[in-house]
Amino acid sequence: MKTHSLSLYAANKTGRPVVKNTGWDLIVEPGDKSLEEMIKSVDKGLIMGGYSGGEPGTNGEFSGVAKNSFFIENGEVKYAVSETMVNGNLGEIVKNIRDISKEQICDGSSVVPYIAVSGVVISGK
Repeated sequence: MKTHSLSLYAANKTGRPVVKNTGWDLIVEPGDKSLEEMIKSVDKGLIMGGYSGGEPGTNGEFSGVAKNSFFIENGEVKYAVSETMVNGNLGEIVKNIRDISKEQICDGSSVVPYIAVSGVVISGK
C-alpha cells in the first residue's frame, strides 16, 4: 500500500498526516497565473465562493444561485452580490476555461484552484 486516506480523526489517532481529501473528491492541478492577475483581466464577472443549485441536466445545462460571491468590474472586486443567478452548460464551460490560478483552496473535501471561464450567464442584483 502506497497511501493511506486518513480522515482528521484517524490522522490524530495515528500521528500520520491527514490527506487533502478522502479520495472520492476533486483535486485540480494549479495553473500559472495569480488570482490577482486573473481578476485584473476581467471586465465584468463574479468570484463565486459557492453555488446552490440542483444537478445539471443530462445535456449539461445548469442553473442556480451564486453564494458568497463578489462582482468584478474593470479588473477590480467591487461588492458582494445577493440573489444572483448563474446558468450555462458544463461542457461549454470546460471549452471556455481562460485561466487557472496557481493558488489552491483545500476545504477538506477538495483541492481546487480558481478557474476563470467565459460563457456563463449572470443575472440578478
